[in-house]
Amino acid sequence: AAFLLVFLSSAINVALTELTPALLEDEESVGDALLREVEADCYWCFSALMEKTKDHYTYGQPGLRNMVVDKNCVIVCPSLCPALSL
Repeated sequence: AAFLLVFLSSAINVALTELTPALLEDEESVGDALLREVEADCYWCFSALMEKTKDHYTYGQPGLRNMVVDKNCVIVCPSLCPALSL
């Protein structure tokens, strides 16, 4: 739902905080073509999000392991932050 609201607010040029159910039901501002376009954008973003996080939830959690390795590359001096060093 979050992707849908963000893309709809952008498509109809309304601030996200100003979206109301009545505005979303107005067929002049939100037509079928616009809804199909927004649905495609939502699907693409959700698919990309799932693709980036799927390795966190598979056997062996290779995504989490890679994040730990990347974190160790960022920490230059473990004595500055001993809680983060392995």
